[in-house]
This record gives sequence, structure tokens and C-alpha cells, in this order.
Amino acid sequence: MLDTLQVLDIQILFPSAPSQDARSGFLLLPVLRLHLEDGTFFTMGSIPNDTAIAIYQKIQNQSKGDYRYTSHDVLSEISLITSVTIDCLVPKSSAFAATLSLKVEGFSNEMQFQMIPSQAVLLAMTAKAPIFVSREMIEIQQSQGE
Repeated sequence: MLDTLQVLDIQILFPSAPSQDARSGFLLLPVLRLHLEDGTFFTMGSIPNDTAIAIYQKIQNQSKGDYRYTSHDVLSEISLITSVTIDCLVPKSSAFAATLSLKVEGFSNEMQFQMIPSQAVLLAMTAKAPIFVSREMIEIQQSQGE
């Protein structure tokens, strides 16, 4: 059984103004900050703007102002999202990955998919499913000094 901590609160942190990282030259992107049940935080950077805005709207209980469904809306309508767990690193990378667990209508078996964590978090928020972070990923982040 994977040793995890549950996410209790979610924040999305936006750069104060469009700017570039002095070291890399890349534009700074939003950061996703997950407050864990033990009082610590798990953060992930470089969140795509559209995902960050959608997460922010969920946090603020704002409607997106558009009647059209997004992919996370559709997926949460046709399946039961049971959980999201940020539980591994992408091979040869320092990027995290998340396991999305769901049951599709008409199928009895639970399915699991590896996803981009911010997208998985957005799906879990849409479906009101629990979100977890493995202790191993927390330790990796702490050892990287993030």
C-alpha cells in the first residue's frame, strides 16, 4: 500500500506580472500549492495558464462563463473519479506524475491512468474526489529544496 498524505486545501499562485526567469529566460508560470494533512505543503510549478485559471475558478466557485464543456467536465460526467495520487516522477525528468483512478459508466473495473498532475488535480476538483501525495514524492521535493 502506498504511503500518502491527503490534500486538504489547494492554492494557485500566479506571478504578479508576466516576467521571465533571469536564469532560464522562460516566462514564469503559475504554481500549484497543495496543503497536506500534516500541515506541510507540496508545490508544483510551471502550471499551464488555462489549467491554473480553471483551478482558480473552482477554488473561487466561479462559473467559467461559457456553457461549453471542457475535457475535465466531460470526463467527470461519464465516469466516477475515485481519487488522484501524485505518486511518481517522469523517467529521466524532475517532473511529477499523478495516477488518476476512475470507474467508467458501464464498466465494473476501476481504471488507472498516469497524468499531468495539474490536470489530474483539476479533474479531482471537478468530481470532488480526494487528492493524495505520496510521501516518497514529498521527500524527493524536500531533497531538491523546492
